[in-house]
Amino acid sequence: MGLNISLVKYLVLIKQRFGVNYEKTAMLGRQNIYVSESQYGGGVIEKILAYEDVAQADGYAETMFRALGANEIESYDYSDYEGATILHDMNVPISDMHKERYSVVLDGGTLEHVFHYLTALKNAMEMVKIGGSLILATPCNNYNGHGFYQFSPDLFFTVLEGNGFTIEDISLANNIAEGKYITHKLENIVCDGKRFLHHNINAYGMGTLLYVCARKIGKVPNILSCYQANYEAIWKKELERKDIVWFRYYELERELEALYGLEEYRVYSKNRQDKIKIVLYGAGRMCVWFMNRFRDKADIISIVDSDISKHGKKVDNIEIISPKEIEEIEAEGIVVTTSNRWFYEIKNMLIENLHVEEDRIYSIERICYYMGECIYS
Repeated sequence: MGLNISLVKYLVLIKQRFGVNYEKTAMLGRQNIYVSESQYGGGVIEKILAYEDVAQADGYAETMFRALGANEIESYDYSDYEGATILHDMNVPISDMHKERYSVVLDGGTLEHVFHYLTALKNAMEMVKIGGSLILATPCNNYNGHGFYQFSPDLFFTVLEGNGFTIEDISLANNIAEGKYITHKLENIVCDGKRFLHHNINAYGMGTLLYVCARKIGKVPNILSCYQANYEAIWKKELERKDIVWFRYYELERELEALYGLEEYRVYSKNRQDKIKIVLYGAGRMCVWFMNRFRDKADIISIVDSDISKHGKKVDNIEIISPKEIEEIEAEGIVVTTSNRWFYEIKNMLIENLHVEEDRIYSIERICYYMGECIYS
C-alpha cells in the first residue's frame, strides 16, 4: 500500500482539474510514500508541492494529505500493524457511522487484497459524502501474485456510473522503469457497448495500474449490480461484440504545468503554428498513418528503417534511408513510429550507437499528445 511519484502527481492533478477536496480524507490501509528526493527533485511537482510537504519521517502519507488541504485524516485496516486509526475487516459491510463521512476516500492498493472485493468496494463507495471523491489506484495488468485480483477499466466505468457516481477520470499508468510511468487517459467506450482490450505497451514486462477519480452524486444502492456493456448490447441485438483499445497518452508533468500556469512551450507545443521538421523511424503501417494524419503539422524530411531491403524505396515520395545517416540530417525531432513494445530499445540504440540527443527522440504517442491528437488501435 503506497503512493509512488506518479500517483502523487495524479493526486495533485485531480485537485486542480476536478476540484477534489481532501479536507476529510480516509485511506484504505495507511498509505506509505514511496518517493525519493532524487525522483521528486527538479520537476514541475516540486514547484507546486515541496518535497518537505510530502516526506514524513515514518514514511507514511499524512503530511502529504495535509499539504493537499486535509484537516482530518483516518486510515482503515484489518490490523493495527501499520498504525491505522480505525480497525475494520473490509470483507464485512461497514456500519452506518462510517457512511457518507469523507470528502475523499483513497484506495492506494488495498482492495485487491480483500477476498470479498465487491463488499470492500461498496464500503469505499458508501464512505464518500455526496459531492466527495472516490480515488482508486489499483492493479490492471502484470500484477499476477500481488493480490487476489487485478481489474479491467470496464468494471469501474460500469459499476461506478450506474451506482451513485460519475466518472471524472480513468487513466492507465504503465510502469516502464523504476519510478517512471507513462499515462493514458481512457475514454468511456463502455457507454457505446464496447469493451477495452489492453496489453502492456512497454518492453519491460512491468505492471500497469488504473487510476480512477469518481464524484459521488447520489446514494449507493443496497445491492451493486451491473453487466458488461458490450454483452448488454449483444443481448439487445444492437451490435456485434467489439473489443477496442482507445486511449490518449498524456504527461502528468505537462498537465500540471498547464493547470498551475507553469507551462513551458516546447518544440511540439499544441499552440505551435508552423510545421515541425522531423524524421520518422520505422517505415511500417504506423509510419503511413502518421504521415496521413499530420501532413498539415509536420514537415517529414526523411524516413529511417533498419531493414536493409527497404533502403532506397519511398513512402509518399520520401526515401527510406539507413539509421547511420541520421547524424547527417538536421531535424527538430525523431519520431519512432513503431509499437511501444520496441520504442525503448530503439531509443537506447539511437542514443548509444548514433549519439542522438535523448530530448530529440519521441514515441508516436508522445508526439500525438503534443499535437493534441488521440491514438486509436
